[in-house]
Amino acid sequence: MLDLRHPGRLDDLFHSMEEANECFLGYPFAKGFNYEPLWRFPKLTGNNSGDPFTSATYRVSSRTFEWEVIDFFARLFRARSDEFWGYVTNGGTEGNIYGLYLGRELYPNGVAYFSRDTHFICSGSNTVWYWRQPMFADASAGWWSFAAGALSRDTLGT
Repeated sequence: MLDLRHPGRLDDLFHSMEEANECFLGYPFAKGFNYEPLWRFPKLTGNNSGDPFTSATYRVSSRTFEWEVIDFFARLFRARSDEFWGYVTNGGTEGNIYGLYLGRELYPNGVAYFSRDTHFICSGSNTVWYWRQPMFADASAGWWSFAAGALSRDTLGT
């Protein structure tokens, strides 16, 4: 826990992160983004809880922006206005977890296959419960495409 008697810890953390950012390429975060217009928001509370397409009782939210983001991607993928739904996640990890959850709910007898290069959350022991029948690719089964780190379509069915 942060002890206010040692304020230098925050300074040390800031300088460490600042130094690391100098040689950071950017993935998975956008490095060339100017956050200045957003600096006023951290002092406010906010929560986009629940379905963004239903009315909410919690008024301190950014739902209108969330709708715009969802609409942008729906148009990008040419989805009809009555055929899409979504919400803005806090990052790729949450998106992968929700994708696994939806896959399990939509295809209860489905099997999830993962290669060794899959996002850590997909094959991690803390999310295995999302699938009733998880299948982890095994190099000895010949499912690897070693050059790309992907599952080999040719041997997947064997």
